[in-house]
Amino acid sequence: MGENVDQPLVSVILPTYNRSALLPRSMRSVLRQTERRLELIVVDDASTDETAEVVRAVDDPRVRYIRQESNAGPGAARNRGIKEARASLVAFQDSDDEWMPDKLEKQLAGLEFAGPTVGVVVCDMLRVHSSGETSYHRTPDIVRGRLLNPKTGFYQSYAAGMQSALIRRDLYTSVGGVDAQMRWFEDSELFLRLAGATAFRRVPEALVKYHETGGLITDHNAEIHGRWRTLRRHLPTLLRERPSFVAREAIVLSIKSVLGQRAANLRGRPYGPEPA
Repeated sequence: MGENVDQPLVSVILPTYNRSALLPRSMRSVLRQTERRLELIVVDDASTDETAEVVRAVDDPRVRYIRQESNAGPGAARNRGIKEARASLVAFQDSDDEWMPDKLEKQLAGLEFAGPTVGVVVCDMLRVHSSGETSYHRTPDIVRGRLLNPKTGFYQSYAAGMQSALIRRDLYTSVGGVDAQMRWFEDSELFLRLAGATAFRRVPEALVKYHETGGLITDHNAEIHGRWRTLRRHLPTLLRERPSFVAREAIVLSIKSVLGQRAANLRGRPYGPEPA
């Protein structure tokens, strides 16, 4: 194909677990980018389906396949992919989503235009609902040095997805990467740490199709766990920025935890303890 696979401009990290039926669409959308100087690192998080066969059937030298020995979650898979990445810029794809063909091209142009003070470029998304209908998802504007959005009163990075981001790799590693213990809210929490280190730029165009296929986003326990960890990690700064938010969020999460435990008891299923 004439690709320079030894010196990619962007390393695309794609964590996956038992999504072999959806994986080809996701991979194709990356490999068909107009910006072709990329490598696609598929991190198989110990799948038990045909994921390995699906990836190895893709005839493209830019694809690299890495298998985790045990299922550790998407955060750990992303961090593993970063360790294997060869480019100075990294992007993230989900195994059930699609990129528009010019996603990377437009984000790279935005990064070049903004200059070295910007370390992250995000874009808007099209949300493809289970009904087949689509709606426009505007990625929030993320301001350097801020945790909360003064208009919403919630975390400023809420609803900013990893699949929308292009990040300077050195910044990703300098802030510690994704919190691998979180399986919900981990992208928003990472963006909060990145906002403390660099400026963001938003491309106001839907360059990602986010497909609603179920999964951890609907996991009540994972949500509570992620929000508790976020609150505790950023507690000193939150207390300086808006102490009333800390009190309100702690009350909301405590109530959600109690309600989740009661619902779990009614279903006869275990409910995880409050995270440490």
